[in-house]
Amino acid sequence: MIIELDFQDVQSLLRRKTELEKLCDALNMYGTQVEEVDKNKIRIEVNPNRPDLVSPEGVARAMNGFLGYDLGLPVWKMDGSSVEVLIEKNSIRPYLAFSSITGIDMNQNIIKSLMQMQEKLHTSFGRNRRKYSIGIYDLDKIRPPITITEMPLDKISFVPLGETREMTGKEIIKKTDKGKKFSGLLKRKAPVFVDSIGTVLSMPPIINSEDTKVDRKTKNFFIDSTGMAEGTDTLVSIVTSALADRGGKIGFISPGPTFFPFHKPFDSDKAQKRLGIKIEPNQLTNLLGKMRVGWNGSDALVPTYRADLNHQIDFTEELAIAYGYDKFKGTLPASNLIGKSLSQNDLAQSLRQIMVGLGFIETRSYVLTSERILSKRGESKLIKAVNAKSEEHSCLRNKLLPGLLDFLEINTDSKYPQRIFEIGEVFSPRQELRIAGAIAHSEASYAEIKGVLDSLSISMGWDLHWALWEDAWFLSGRAALSKKGLFGEIHPELLGEIGLPVTGFEMKLGKD
Repeated sequence: MIIELDFQDVQSLLRRKTELEKLCDALNMYGTQVEEVDKNKIRIEVNPNRPDLVSPEGVARAMNGFLGYDLGLPVWKMDGSSVEVLIEKNSIRPYLAFSSITGIDMNQNIIKSLMQMQEKLHTSFGRNRRKYSIGIYDLDKIRPPITITEMPLDKISFVPLGETREMTGKEIIKKTDKGKKFSGLLKRKAPVFVDSIGTVLSMPPIINSEDTKVDRKTKNFFIDSTGMAEGTDTLVSIVTSALADRGGKIGFISPGPTFFPFHKPFDSDKAQKRLGIKIEPNQLTNLLGKMRVGWNGSDALVPTYRADLNHQIDFTEELAIAYGYDKFKGTLPASNLIGKSLSQNDLAQSLRQIMVGLGFIETRSYVLTSERILSKRGESKLIKAVNAKSEEHSCLRNKLLPGLLDFLEINTDSKYPQRIFEIGEVFSPRQELRIAGAIAHSEASYAEIKGVLDSLSISMGWDLHWALWEDAWFLSGRAALSKKGLFGEIHPELLGEIGLPVTGFEMKLGKD
């Protein structure tokens, strides 16, 4: 994702004066590609696994280490006070985390940073608020303790952010921009945050209250994250640490991050062997310190805002970045054998070129997917992972079409028509390579998707004979089957929040 930085603002957060060219070189070497520089504005590309870099504070913190200005774990001021949170009900968004930050001298740069940070975290790490959402409030407008509960939509009443009159939860869902955009995340009830005098703070994950909004006079903040999976602590840490870098004091709230670093095992000898380098122990400390990671001789000490550092290979990559990719010397392999691409990869590449030529955009998704995505489309005989680390990666996909529909459902605010495809492995139950495509717009039809498959078959030299077919995935009389796969008009019950007709196909690539 692309974020915009104001050079003067980043400069104010760096420990030493740094020339623009030097900063851009460091950003490129760090792995955050500089896309554009326009006077004092820098646009950089941030990898999805580094949500802590979606703010100028996060970027400056990383650069302070990478440039050698401030090595090791970040140190912040701590506030001894706390805010009491009482959890009455939290079944709708079961994962919660909170913190507070005090003593901020608000300015336009901080406001802009908070807006960009919240937007980018919601759309990327938070999966458009489906997985996680973030709330930021003026703490001085709240009277603790704060109670977390759940209420029917028609029983909730407050003035939503940006509005001038009190609305019920139902009205918010139907009449406000945020309500209409995220209405699919709630059903008949919603989570509600209420303080001790009955002031509603928010209705996560939809909207905050006008009564507790942040403005230019805000000095003290209350921060929350609600979600459907573990990781809310990370989001709270990202936002809180950004404000702490502006001079604020962090307050611990339970449940929420402690801001004490995580201890992760790291075998430095294996890392050096893999990278082909040899470094002294004190040099290892300095190199990890450049990445704002601590080292105690056996464990890496990871700050709570880093969601991406969990395994040996992660720390090996950090070491390589800190050491400098420009310092690694290339060597020719001892063997003179010449490799060639696999036939299935050649086939997939040919298909990609044809599909792009037909006006489709390629998507990529993981083989490990969510049981929710598949079961929502009627798939029940699934190969599930034992002790899955995440609900989003709990089983092997048996079809490609469910993932394409999920993609369309997430991107309903994009322009139509949408024409997407994917080539990848499925397990049904044996492993096989497939291609699937989907078209969504108001006039998507059987004839349109048939025309796509006819063009694809002619280009690939496939002799396919289609016969009408009845399948639960498609409307009756609007589907066809061949020896390679099937296509048709997808049944409306499987479309979820897409709201428009969708046609699709899925075919196996290999022996018939």
